[in-house]
Amino acid sequence: MKQVYFELVFLDNFLLDFILLFFSFRLSEKRVNFKCLFIGAAIGGLYGALSVALPILNTFIAKLFASALLCMPGGLRPFRLYLRRILFFYSISFLFGGILFAFLCTQTGYLVGSVQFPLLRFILIGLCILCLFIEFWLRQNYPRVNLVYTLSFQLYEHQFCFRAFVDTGNQLRDMGGNGVIIAKRNQIEEQLSIKELEMLYTPLKAPVPVRTFSCNTAIGTASLFAFAPQKIILSDNRRSYSLKAYIALCDFPLPSHCDALLPQNLRLHPTHFNLPPTV
Repeated sequence: MKQVYFELVFLDNFLLDFILLFFSFRLSEKRVNFKCLFIGAAIGGLYGALSVALPILNTFIAKLFASALLCMPGGLRPFRLYLRRILFFYSISFLFGGILFAFLCTQTGYLVGSVQFPLLRFILIGLCILCLFIEFWLRQNYPRVNLVYTLSFQLYEHQFCFRAFVDTGNQLRDMGGNGVIIAKRNQIEEQLSIKELEMLYTPLKAPVPVRTFSCNTAIGTASLFAFAPQKIILSDNRRSYSLKAYIALCDFPLPSHCDALLPQNLRLHPTHFNLPPTV
């Protein structure tokens, strides 16, 4: 007679349902709500543990009801989205079920909560961690080409606002590999006093980190002075993002429709849904 550990049955089902629900949420809604994901996986783990003691839960009808219950924490409205989530859950279950069934299922249909397959349990844990990294990577925001942004920051208690666009040719990078923003020098200097400019261009007196970048232009190589404001806000028509980056000042002309050029690899951190400040 096999010895079954209920806590391991719960863990095995939780891990497996976590993976299945992750891809169900990602494919149906393009974004994962981790609170709903953990609740759904916990329901699956509890169902698996109870099915050991209650064989009636291994019936086909009970499994249909349980799978519908797993997807319920993501919401029932709109109902069509809920049905699509269930459809993806079944599709992914059938895709991975054949592989996992040979190792993790007993004849009664519940996951084995024993010490017979510790390696597979670690594989499931590894897949769950991989899912977390995948979601983190997919949630990274970067500025989009052909979208108008408003770039704003504060320097010496002066507020600056620029119209910014993504320039695919902007390859400037700092030592950490982060992109560098290029802005018109005269629009910065005309708002600062002579004393503030002297302090800004003196590294030991500057209130923010400063450095220079080499830039290849149409007329040769230029050295661009750059500074890193404490906080930069980038806004589109819907949302605002905070970011950290150097702003390099240029004397060469920029396109007439913008005051700043953004690199494509600029990492954005969402803040609030609001309207951008007026330029």
